Amino acid sequence: SDLYIDSLPIGSAMTQIDCMYNKVPTVVYVNTSSLEHTFHEYMPPDYPYMYENVQLMEQGIRFLLANPKARQDAVELNYNYWLNNYESRTVAKKYLNIFDALRNEN
Repeated sequence: SDLYIDSLPIGSAMTQIDCMYNKVPTVVYVNTSSLEHTFHEYMPPDYPYMYENVQLMEQGIRFLLANPKARQDAVELNYNYWLNNYESRTVAKKYLNIFDALRNEN
């Protein structure tokens, strides 16, 4: 896929994380009217292709589709974010740190 477009009004957190891992750029809708159906918080906080406005989102989609370099930049940003936040060894370390902190509290 050249581009994953987050669905409206319901996104998919795991699909976005899978896209990061599989190096597929995404365009994300931030669903402020239904926060239980928005998953933008799984994306890098500075990700430039997250939109609260459908018209701006459309412009972002068109821009990415027309610009392979921009798609590659989005892929690199997201893949590095995945490595630092969702890769299995990274997640295991986070759990171990939580367990260590709990053990040290007692």
